[in-house]
Amino acid sequence: SIDPETGATIEMPDWDQLSPEENVIINNLLAKLHHNHRKAFELHRLGYKYSSSDPTQSMAVMLDKTPKTVQSWVEQAHKQILDLLGSSK
Repeated sequence: SIDPETGATIEMPDWDQLSPEENVIINNLLAKLHHNHRKAFELHRLGYKYSSSDPTQSMAVMLDKTPKTVQSWVEQAHKQILDLLGSSK
């Protein structure tokens, strides 16, 4: 995704490569997010698509929102996580 403030590309981490400690940190950060952002981020993290021809794979269908709204929630969650990580240093 793209950081709306800087225009820089934000690379998503490879969740399978995180250590147990890193997973605990991420889970603690997720708990601080708005519940809609957290749900969307977690679904995205699990590999679901914003929109899909298969309704069982569509985050928009699951969350009863437009794909654009769901994408915005994921991007906002990602930015908030990065901000929280920056403030914890």
